[in-house]
Amino acid sequence: MTLLREVFDFGQPEARLRAFVILLVAALVSPDIPLPGGLPAVRLEQIALAVFLPSLALYLWRQPRARTLYLVDLAFLVLAGALTLTLLVAPVIVDGVGRSYRDVFELARPAEYWLLFRLGLTVVPELRTWKATATVLLGAAVGLTTFSLLQYLNPGNFNSVVTDLWATAHNLEGVERRGRVLGTTGNANYYGILSGFFLVFALAIVLLREHLAIRYATWIAGAAASAGVLSLVMSQSRTATLAVLGAMALGLALVWLQRRGRAAYGTAIGIFVGATIASVAFVEAVPPQFGSFHERFAPAALTEDSSLTIRLSRWQSVFASFLESTPDICEGEPMESRPIAAGHDYEGGTGAPAADADARARDEQRKDDVAEIADAIVAYFCVEGVWPADGELETLLVPDHLDEMPVDPATREPYLDYVTGGGIMVGAELENPADPEGPVYTLGTIPNFVLNPSFTSGGDRPASWMTSGTGLADDAVAERVDDGLFGDAAVEVAFPPGGALYQNVVYAFPVDTPFTASAWVRSVSGEEEEVQIYLVGQTLQNEVIDPLAEARTTVPADGSWTPVSLRFDTPAVDRLQLLRFLVRSDQEARVQLDGTTLTRGPFPASFHRVTNTDPAALAPDDRPGFSDSPLLGVGPRKDLQVGSVDNEYVLFMESYGAVGTLAYLAMWVAALAAVFRTWMRGTAPARVFALSLVVFIFAVGAYNVAAGSYYHFQIMAVFWLLVGVVTAAGTGSNPPGEEET
Repeated sequence: MTLLREVFDFGQPEARLRAFVILLVAALVSPDIPLPGGLPAVRLEQIALAVFLPSLALYLWRQPRARTLYLVDLAFLVLAGALTLTLLVAPVIVDGVGRSYRDVFELARPAEYWLLFRLGLTVVPELRTWKATATVLLGAAVGLTTFSLLQYLNPGNFNSVVTDLWATAHNLEGVERRGRVLGTTGNANYYGILSGFFLVFALAIVLLREHLAIRYATWIAGAAASAGVLSLVMSQSRTATLAVLGAMALGLALVWLQRRGRAAYGTAIGIFVGATIASVAFVEAVPPQFGSFHERFAPAALTEDSSLTIRLSRWQSVFASFLESTPDICEGEPMESRPIAAGHDYEGGTGAPAADADARARDEQRKDDVAEIADAIVAYFCVEGVWPADGELETLLVPDHLDEMPVDPATREPYLDYVTGGGIMVGAELENPADPEGPVYTLGTIPNFVLNPSFTSGGDRPASWMTSGTGLADDAVAERVDDGLFGDAAVEVAFPPGGALYQNVVYAFPVDTPFTASAWVRSVSGEEEEVQIYLVGQTLQNEVIDPLAEARTTVPADGSWTPVSLRFDTPAVDRLQLLRFLVRSDQEARVQLDGTTLTRGPFPASFHRVTNTDPAALAPDDRPGFSDSPLLGVGPRKDLQVGSVDNEYVLFMESYGAVGTLAYLAMWVAALAAVFRTWMRGTAPARVFALSLVVFIFAVGAYNVAAGSYYHFQIMAVFWLLVGVVTAAGTGSNPPGEEET
């Protein structure tokens, strides 16, 4: 009975402090605990919060002063109201938006954060509180770094046996293949920002010269700061690193404005610089199979990898309907007379032997027929306002728009057609291999998703394209040349075995839909060469499908241009958010490439006639988006998982519109105002925590531009517990008789 009272009787300050510490420790170490039936996972701190909730409610009922409301309370109320408004109204005003049991968990999240904040408020902000909290945080910094060191070194298959409890298969692969540690957060980027907080907190103790009743506090804080730096480096999170460095500079400025020379600047900076040098030296040398620090981590590598361009494309895709520009196809201009895209024109043939005169004449008839059908479909669209995607095409077009449906002059078979709610493609297989408008001549409105498809842009290397690897000697070497099938350029690639030239196509691909990838290739080595189109997909859940599809072709030694195409279907359930289009070779080869395409539909596009469009500027036609409800958003969706946009502000804009995003920002502003007040007027021990939280809020504000934190319960649990107790220290919210010391 005594034990139960000591833990659950919140009328006792010791019980509230114990509950606070238990929640803090649980948040730092808990893995996600999966639940059956597709329910979201739970964590130990959530279970503990539920256990303590009756005690907290009873305490607030009995203590009127503890029910005082603060700006943070109002911010959470506004946020919950904004989310509720979207969840109730969006399904009514936006087609394709429904309700789900997951909506309940969207509302539970701000409620849980608010309860953690309120529990933190009940803790008496006295010296023993600061000592206990600091002990947990400093211990966590050292303990989690030790844990992440084991992840990095992986003795005895540590990651397969232990880390697997905290990581998904995708993130575990990052640990084992790239050495990206993730501590207990389950994700390397989240671990990077959490390590940044440990670093900032430990340096604040050193900088402000506060011992918090801890013996050898400076030495312990120095060790914790060094651990935080090592964890940050091992996480290889550029986003977290840059955000933390910028916020630390602001933190130093705050200290200087208030303390001037009364702070241990030299000691704090010395610890940070020394720990950084030692950490970088460590990852350079151990273990060497992951490559050098520069190759894995340096921000300069952004010019060589695709992380930045992928993020920018994802952000752009959210606002696609506002950004895309669609040409007017109802002005009467025939499809075959529409302007040819830059770089798509050609001057000669493919170099292959030409077909006889009769075959070429049949090809001309096929092109005329394709144009007639395409123009009829456009005429139908201009009258009906929709594409004839539902029903037999001949029935819909004849006789109103066609006298009769043309057929192939040789086979008497219908021509190829693909009609969707978003566009059309009509095609005919040609007989003449020397015709660069083949092998399938097409007209339509479906665009090509490949950027710089004929390699006309760029300097020595083609823009938008990358070679495999990081610039090592065994990478493919790509060089633009003034000799192409289309436009005035092509790319010449020297492939080592396994080397590749690739482009990342960012788009919310519709599920279970046919697409076709194609390219023109010719040998420049004087020998037959074998190349392949190889596709890798990444879903919105960040699962990698490798390969998604592949097709090989043998390129003749005579130097003629050879088409290679690959038809594939997108996954039936998991939506692709990124497709990596690779042209590669399993053996050493030297070829030229031109006329690359990735188009929706079951047959390749005629490169001469297809248009180029950045897919990130296209709104998917099979799901609602931000433009459908910019004020309230379209709510959370199962196929738009957290992290798929890599920008929390953009994610909130799409999910909850302008109203929800403003409420989300107000939550952070309210937290900043609360902890900044304690920094300005709190006691010396409280200022250590207040400074740490001020700096961390600035860091998270920058970090959320390329990642996110709101949906990571571990980080938010630690954050809101600390915001609660620090707010109490700055507002004098202690219950009667429990004054701060």
